[in-house]
Amino acid sequence: MADNNQSQQPVTKRELSANNYVVAVAAGSLVILLITGFAGKYLLEKIIINTKVINKKLTAVRELDTKLSNAPKLIDEYRQLGAKETLIMNALPTTPEFPQIVAIMDAIGAASGVAIESVSPGQDGVAVVAPTSSDSSAVVTTDGTEPPKVGAPKPQEMAFSVEASGPYERIVSMLKAIEQSARPLRVTSVEFTGNSTDLSSTIQITTYYQDPSSIEDTTEEVK
Repeated sequence: MADNNQSQQPVTKRELSANNYVVAVAAGSLVILLITGFAGKYLLEKIIINTKVINKKLTAVRELDTKLSNAPKLIDEYRQLGAKETLIMNALPTTPEFPQIVAIMDAIGAASGVAIESVSPGQDGVAVVAPTSSDSSAVVTTDGTEPPKVGAPKPQEMAFSVEASGPYERIVSMLKAIEQSARPLRVTSVEFTGNSTDLSSTIQITTYYQDPSSIEDTTEEVK
């Protein structure tokens, strides 16, 4: 009985205080470790982001240096084009330029001795523009307006039709002149009605244009 009573002696205040102190120290250490862990993770993420930002800025600086060094060369080459500048602009304009198409057809018709009855957009007064890649499309009005595109410019196709009349030989001469035009013009089909001396023809033609390139610097979000 004496041994049993000794084993069940109550814990003294000193021992209880010591136990509480150990628990408090352990809990405090755990909290500090958690705070340190979260702080370390946050700092690591900031370091990674800052490193990416610095690398992107260095890349941008290199690209800017390249542009600045190439600019004088491009200006000199552009000035050397001379009269070819207009020819190049006409060959591949940056908008559909339907009025230009009408002027070209009238000039070719007059030079070939063929009467141009009409020059019409693809369908219902709208120039049909066919994208040359699956990720771009456009429909433009006959005044040449079109909403801006995003991304690298790609050549676009625009279909239109021409009603012309005249002798067969003259119309054939006009067809050859169309395909020799400075602006790319591709005859896709020709329909004739009448006789060899007085023919009426409907000519389906495809031309091209390319949206202007952007040389503006862009921004990029670093994640």
